[in-house]
This record gives sequence, C-alpha cells and structure tokens, in this order.
Amino acid sequence: QATSRLKDAFSSVMGIDPSQPMIDAAREKHEDKGIKFHQCKSEDLGTIIADDSVDLLISAQAGHWFDWEKVWPEVSRVLRRNGTVAVWTYGEMRLPEYPSTASLITAYAQG
Repeated sequence: QATSRLKDAFSSVMGIDPSQPMIDAAREKHEDKGIKFHQCKSEDLGTIIADDSVDLLISAQAGHWFDWEKVWPEVSRVLRRNGTVAVWTYGEMRLPEYPSTASLITAYAQG
C-alpha cells in the first residue's frame, strides 16, 4: 500500500517482500502502475538493488521482522548520499537489541 503512493513522486518505485504470495498480490493489484515488485528479504537487498541507487527507502509495518545487524549495512550500501530511510509501524516500534534507542523513539513518536 505504501509503495503505490510513491509512484507520482519518484521516477522508479520498487516494492519488496520476502513472501512470494504477497509479491504476486501486489503485482496483480498494481500491474498498471509501473511499479516493480521483487521477492527479497531486507537483509539481502544486494540481490536486486545496486549500490548508491536509492533516494528513499521505506518500511511499512515490517521493521519488527528485520535482523537489524544485517539490514543497516544493506541500507547504507544502497542509499544515495543524503538519502532518507523511513520505518513505521502501527504503534511505537521497539528495537530490543538496541535498548538505548527506546527513549529516542518515544520522544519522536510522542513529540
């Protein structure tokens, strides 16, 4: 859903998901919008995304599944200089492996 809203703002939009049934559903729903969909884990972006090629990388409702030790290097590799990463969930996201981020997340989410 989030991916489809970016089409008018960017020349190229790609959606990824580790689940092939989700990719198939997205392709069927958005086949006429010119969005490319690929099955891939966030930890393995190198299989489909070139270095320094992404202006905006988003994750909607998936960050709690990530192996962040592997995701951050991938994000760093594919994101262009001054690129943006946005991760959101329905509630306040927590990163148990990084307890020092809890107060930062709360402060940001609650203003």
